[in-house]
Amino acid sequence: NNNRFLQTENETVIDIAVFYSNMTVSNGQYEDVVKADILTSLSFSNQVSKNQNLNIKFRIVYWDLYEYNETGDAKDAKDFIQSDTNINSIRNAYGADLIYFITSDRQLGYEYCSYGNYYNPEPYDITLRFYPFMIIDAGCIAIYPQMIIVRFGYHVGCTSDYENSSKNQVVTYSYGYQSNNCDFDTIMAYTCDDSVDIPYFSSPDYKWAKTGEVIGSEMVANCARVVKENAGFVASYILTADIIETITQAPAMTPELSSSLIVEIGDTLAPTVAPTASPTPPTTPYPTFDFIWD
Repeated sequence: NNNRFLQTENETVIDIAVFYSNMTVSNGQYEDVVKADILTSLSFSNQVSKNQNLNIKFRIVYWDLYEYNETGDAKDAKDFIQSDTNINSIRNAYGADLIYFITSDRQLGYEYCSYGNYYNPEPYDITLRFYPFMIIDAGCIAIYPQMIIVRFGYHVGCTSDYENSSKNQVVTYSYGYQSNNCDFDTIMAYTCDDSVDIPYFSSPDYKWAKTGEVIGSEMVANCARVVKENAGFVASYILTADIIETITQAPAMTPELSSSLIVEIGDTLAPTVAPTASPTPPTTPYPTFDFIWD
């Protein structure tokens, strides 16, 4: 096997495999359109990291169409990819830390944009490497480029803004942030009226230049800190790969906001160095587990 784990003081690499169902292509979209939406979301995710000096790089190591007929229930899609031995073999062969599956369940009546495992306990449990499954609706990723990084945020322990959450986070500073006057909302937070979706995680280190409102808080809304603390663990899920390949066609992402709209007001946290030892697999590699919706 080849060592594909890339992490230095300056960059943590999250490798992802993306599958998209045959129905995403047949439901009025062409395959190249689906791929373009995926690449845009990938670029958006890397732009968020760049905006906040998160020192994280997302890259696609594998993507392909995968035969799956949607039922209109994303839970079925979760069960499918969780139990499909071929998908898991591909994950291991290409060294993908996370698996994203693009489906069209929402077009068949399902309500939510995405579905995936949600982490809450503290401290971070690296056995989450066995639960890397994210499901995103094709129509949603076409409209909302933040979908890849939103699901990543849930995976590492962030959640929606405090007002719209279940308020049961063990890590008390892991909430997104929604502007008091509905001027903006950060990654993870729900949109408020006509608020602007800004390409930033909640953080006490930045402010909305127009009003001076800080885009987070140290004690409640600091998803940027959660991401920095736990991204290294995700990057170490799969340490080797038989096939080293990277999808490199991702276009450069122009930030949705002028840099003058967000002003840095403090120091950002240093990234956490991931452990090098592989965890011991649970007795049942892919048990049933709870998911959260957004």
